[in-house]
Amino acid sequence: MGYLEIIDKLSIQKGDIVNISSDLLPLMCVVRKNKEKFDANLFLDKIIEKVGNEGTILIPTYNWDFCKGKTFDPKKTPSQVGSLGNIAIKRKDFRRTKHPIYSFCVIGKDSEYLIQLDPKNAFGKGTVFEYLYQQKAKNLFIGLDYKKALTFVHFPEEIVGVDYRYQKKFVSGYKQNNQIIKKEYQFYVREPKKCKMTYIDEKLDKLLKNYWYDNFYGVYFGIVDLKEIGDVMISDLKNNKEIVYPIL
Repeated sequence: MGYLEIIDKLSIQKGDIVNISSDLLPLMCVVRKNKEKFDANLFLDKIIEKVGNEGTILIPTYNWDFCKGKTFDPKKTPSQVGSLGNIAIKRKDFRRTKHPIYSFCVIGKDSEYLIQLDPKNAFGKGTVFEYLYQQKAKNLFIGLDYKKALTFVHFPEEIVGVDYRYQKKFVSGYKQNNQIIKKEYQFYVREPKKCKMTYIDEKLDKLLKNYWYDNFYGVYFGIVDLKEIGDVMISDLKNNKEIVYPIL
């Protein structure tokens, strides 16, 4: 089985909304050992083909330089969360959402709606993360266990209003219509004395009815339903704090 055929095995259907979180290095290494040449664009094209014209693909292109006072340029500011996002930034068929810290490259049916969103906050009401929740999107993880790479966890944290995070504002340059203007955005940052990171307990695996995963060539591929996982996390944060909780 070639690496492109892995896509055929994934629990993804025509019309799905799919957010792709990836570390392609493990897959690239295995492909190279099998004496194949890995082409990330072909790999991405295959996923786009699988969801079809009625589907939507999102790829995280997060970058925290805006928080350091650097100008955000949607066309040039690189992703700091994986090579697949940087490939999408360079492609003409993808477009980038507006939030300068937590942006996504998007393609497909809902791309026009997504690029029009311009919330000041990163995770809560009116954001791409709320869209992923409301539309029952799937999050595909490649080379990453979902519990260690689920940025979406900050959506339920913000909806509930946890006491170990708070909204912090950032103002910096933003390239828009070939001009650099000052814009203000915010996101739900950690309270340093209360939280070093948000931890997702392994118990979550057994609570999810729609969790799919497999290993191809020893590389982890996993898919979670973001509406389902969001509901489980919101309930846990309100009542138990046994699945999602801060650690120092």
